[in-house]
Amino acid sequence: SRMLVKRRDMAWPILERAVDAIRRMHAAGVIHLDMNTGNFLVQKTGPGISIIDFEFGPVPWLDERQQMAYDYLLLINDIVKPRRGGQVILSDLPRLKELLESTVPPQVRAAELRFCLKRLNRMAAEPTLREMLERVFPRLNEDADSGAKENPAED
Repeated sequence: SRMLVKRRDMAWPILERAVDAIRRMHAAGVIHLDMNTGNFLVQKTGPGISIIDFEFGPVPWLDERQQMAYDYLLLINDIVKPRRGGQVILSDLPRLKELLESTVPPQVRAAELRFCLKRLNRMAAEPTLREMLERVFPRLNEDADSGAKENPAED
């Protein structure tokens, strides 16, 4: 994340590598649940990227597909911060849509995700981003006002 503060032009190369790293992590059966730019070690002179900080584990109130989708959405929510080059990403939403559609498996994109919106504040504050993400993840806003329990552990 510090690299993006200094080098906003690196937002796309880092995001592309990070999204692919998440895909590979999920293919290995691992879910993170704290995806943000600070949890990636990026090789400055090559294509290498590593995911770090695995302090969270799977949660019982979300299924595997929901948790996988949430990993991608957390990263997007973080990288669009203004100080991290967010405008670079937000200025090319078709590219972001294409990246997500080509990388995130269809079954993950189809997960029910109504629990996400209250947690992903930047997404909610950027209507064009949210609209695009709702096209990629069609169940992102499904029954948003249904009053469904977001986290049974919070009771």
